[in-house]
Amino acid sequence: MRPLPTVKTHLRGSVGLLIGMLAMGSPILAAAPPLPNQAKTAVPDGSKLLTRCFRAMGGETLIESVQSMAVKGSISIEDQVLASIDMKFAKGKRSWVRINVTSDKFTSITEFGCDGTTAWELERTSTANDTPPNRARLLTPSELNTRIKANNWLGRVLHLASNADTMQTTGKVVFNGRDSWAVNARTLGDSLNVYFDIETRLINGFRLEVQVPLDDADTNPEPIYLDLIFDDWISVQGIKLFHQVRILQGQQQINITYDSIEIDTLKPEQFNLPPAIQVLVDERKQQASDSATDPD
Repeated sequence: MRPLPTVKTHLRGSVGLLIGMLAMGSPILAAAPPLPNQAKTAVPDGSKLLTRCFRAMGGETLIESVQSMAVKGSISIEDQVLASIDMKFAKGKRSWVRINVTSDKFTSITEFGCDGTTAWELERTSTANDTPPNRARLLTPSELNTRIKANNWLGRVLHLASNADTMQTTGKVVFNGRDSWAVNARTLGDSLNVYFDIETRLINGFRLEVQVPLDDADTNPEPIYLDLIFDDWISVQGIKLFHQVRILQGQQQINITYDSIEIDTLKPEQFNLPPAIQVLVDERKQQASDSATDPD
């Protein structure tokens, strides 16, 4: 068994890219590089490894019974906190996410979510709740899905079984210093490598490829890979969940720390549309009504 190849840093300003990915949900996920199958013994099936992981987390029945989850935390580089993050998710395609980037010079708040029917996004430069947003717009389901995928790593793990079309074990590797089974999973239109810890049976992390747009369309950039490492697994109402995500790209590292995770504490009204979004919905309904009654 040999370690994964070293990930080289080819990106200037990669920290800005990573923060941008988290805050704006850029569609940058692509196929992870295949790993050679190095196992000389029987290779466990990818779906079996996922079943073992869920059992180590608390059991499939308990995980599937979760109706909602609320997560609060922070995004930091080294010891400097760059942003706070507040996320709420519930069955019925309901979501609400707020990312608050604050410094001595500016405040930038991005909110997005869905009440189960209407997807939306707001941008603010003030923390006052009664201040109108600087920008409000409706999102397509695809746009919302991109933002959710770039931020909800707990959900990506918990829903891996239902979202994965294929899971192919590629061999034994060393990931984050841990002996792991590498599995290539095709999920939600993306391909990513998933690393299952051989000892704990939990997921050590993911590896993703970043597509970086260039000014020269004829130039083919070298691939840039992100490693997402899941640490600090703590039981929450009987389900073991990671409370820290380390995002590594070369020598750069961003930490996401979940200070609190609550299960099944949310109420339906917490996903109600913000007033500025409700105005847009009403305007769209009025336009549709006017078009239907206009003889021309």
